[in-house]
Amino acid sequence: MSNPQHLSPSIKNEQISIWLHQLSFLATGVCSTLGVQWLFYTGAASGTSFFTQLTGCVGSMLAGLLIPILSTRRTSKIATEPSGQTEKKQEPDELIVDGYSVINLEEKHTENNKENDNGGGSLKHSVVARLAIMDMVASAFVTIGFSLIGSGMYQVIFSSVVIWCAILSYIFMKRILSVNQWIAIVGTTIGLTFCALDGVKTNNVQEQNTIDNNNDREISFGTLMTVGGTFLYACVYVYADYILSKQTPAPAPIRLCFYNGIYTTLITLIYISLYTMPHLNQIIHLDPVVSHQKIGAMYVFVTFVNAIHAWNYFTLLESTGSVATGILQAIRAILVYGISHFWYCTTDAAQCFT
Repeated sequence: MSNPQHLSPSIKNEQISIWLHQLSFLATGVCSTLGVQWLFYTGAASGTSFFTQLTGCVGSMLAGLLIPILSTRRTSKIATEPSGQTEKKQEPDELIVDGYSVINLEEKHTENNKENDNGGGSLKHSVVARLAIMDMVASAFVTIGFSLIGSGMYQVIFSSVVIWCAILSYIFMKRILSVNQWIAIVGTTIGLTFCALDGVKTNNVQEQNTIDNNNDREISFGTLMTVGGTFLYACVYVYADYILSKQTPAPAPIRLCFYNGIYTTLITLIYISLYTMPHLNQIIHLDPVVSHQKIGAMYVFVTFVNAIHAWNYFTLLESTGSVATGILQAIRAILVYGISHFWYCTTDAAQCFT
């Protein structure tokens, strides 16, 4: 096991970069979720409109604007690496960051030396298309669930993506977690699941006096949709991780982000043109108190935040893997759940602490 104190300066810089990406991933994830929730509350979006999905797709595509800058940095870094680092170690050491194992950074530097000067290996469009279709189906499931159960409970359920990632990574990529890592993952997931179940029970008790069975069914349906979408997103995480880690030379994460954004944007625009626009008056009901300027500004903000979030997401998949990225989703759930209580509890009982 490598001692972080004895890592070379380039490896230390890489480790700091990972921490910065993790913090940015959390911050942008929280802002995106709360922003989308605000759009739902104002009637500017719905589970079937796909307007909020479009912000994520366009955000991924906009992240591709960083390709020239990141490719130049990547090429410069490879050119300055000592030639001795090009020898691949047969038994790479393990590096522990924030209590969990990540891919050895020295081995990652070695792999980078094999990549093309344009910042990564080529990507097959058929592979990206499969990833995009999986992404869109998962997004449809979780967005419908989001619109029905609220941001707090949604994030609690979605945090279970970490355990699905761990299981799928073990099955398809043969990645084995330590006992302590499994305890941490299962413990966090069970704790957050109890929060979600308690929220459902509380809502049911509060609504028994009004005999609002339709709302109960909506919450149950929304919960099932979110659970199904969470599993599908775990499949997306692991498949993207597989693309970035198994191909030689490996494609740059920002390129996968960009091409996935192109495909998902096209799919979303087709859906919006065929379904959303013809039924716009039935599925969109704007709050007359909120101005169109505020709604437009929020959509622009969420799109920008999603661009940064997508860049962090694909970068972390390459450097730490799908399981570690899933753990960050659990932390994101805790933050969103707490903030949603203070911001939305007065208007939506489903967002309140019990």
